[in-house]
Amino acid sequence: MRHTVEEELVMMDFNQIKSCVIVELLEVIFHEVIYLWNVYPKGSFLRTKNFDCLVMQCSHPSVMKYISDSVSSMKNSIEDDKVTKVSCKIIDKGEKVIQSVVLDIGKVQKRNEDPGFINLEQDLRTLILKLTSCAKPSQYSPGDLSFRIEVETFMANFREMVKNNKIHSKDEPQWIVCNEMDVSDAGSRLIVPVHSVSSSLCNIQLYIEDYKK
Repeated sequence: MRHTVEEELVMMDFNQIKSCVIVELLEVIFHEVIYLWNVYPKGSFLRTKNFDCLVMQCSHPSVMKYISDSVSSMKNSIEDDKVTKVSCKIIDKGEKVIQSVVLDIGKVQKRNEDPGFINLEQDLRTLILKLTSCAKPSQYSPGDLSFRIEVETFMANFREMVKNNKIHSKDEPQWIVCNEMDVSDAGSRLIVPVHSVSSSLCNIQLYIEDYKK
């Protein structure tokens, strides 16, 4: 039997709780995005339950490892409030970003409003369901698209990762600095707000950037 989020958070300090929940949410969101955007065949996904709602998870070992390793490698930085945005970029065959699902992660200002995190799972469930409802039927076939995960952090944090040799650890993905063309040459963006969660644990805004002209 799966424990609730609240039960799993017992005996952890605040920052550890925050990072664990956000990392788990990111993993769920990324699997859901590549399902909704038809990046891989529907048959390669399994239905599972997380945050008290049914979600899809890609069963391909390489995809699972890429997503799991990517979000896990962010955990310490999230715990230290050094991650500001995380995004899942959807890329066409021409290597152009067509859409991006972005989670803007802000600092929590008040930590005592919901000490038992009673509303936490419901808030995150709503966020996931809103993403599902906002996603339009994909006009692409499996194989037409790919995806990548990007994280926005402070330069000081990146330098610290390099200094500590974490960036080249065999146990973690090797993050690289985005090429300026990747950031600036995507054309005009239409931003579609999806949902926001502001609680005593996390402050998250989820939105979709549409780069198609």
